[in-house]
Amino acid sequence: MTNQELKIFLDIPDDLDEMWTHVALFGGMVDGAHDDYSLANNFRQAGDILIQRGLGDIDAHELLYPVLYNYRHAIELYLKAIVKPKERNHDLSKLMKQFNKFIQETHSEKVPAWFEELIGEFIKFDPKATTFRYPGRTSAPEEHMVDLPKLQKIMGILSEAFHRVFHAEKKLKKTP
Repeated sequence: MTNQELKIFLDIPDDLDEMWTHVALFGGMVDGAHDDYSLANNFRQAGDILIQRGLGDIDAHELLYPVLYNYRHAIELYLKAIVKPKERNHDLSKLMKQFNKFIQETHSEKVPAWFEELIGEFIKFDPKATTFRYPGRTSAPEEHMVDLPKLQKIMGILSEAFHRVFHAEKKLKKTP
């Protein structure tokens, strides 16, 4: 193989058009194409795809960590898209505190218990954003089971809740 055949980040050819559906642009002017919210949706969708297409070909235990990583990262980015933290880190606990405060101050509402409990599970099992990225980092002293299709359904519900809050904020900002 030549060096060009082993290259991952390629120069853009002159004849690139909409028919090139198997490539994606990276860097430069397209760097701003993603924000925290759109990237959160992408990570959630990647988790969904892993479950939908992967379970037929791969054992659930082989999909578990990549799926959980994608979903956890999606949650982190959804929270960041809404609360816009000054300090960028991976601490879901801090982000949830900021989210609670934001919802209280902006909407005079309390975050529903079911929502807090779902995020709380990710906080409990992955407090430092390393559990699903590296082997042997779990803080769980005993075994637990994850039903991947159920997880996908739960993430759909959670994503829809984030979607409603995010778009409510956009409407509030547009209102004079």
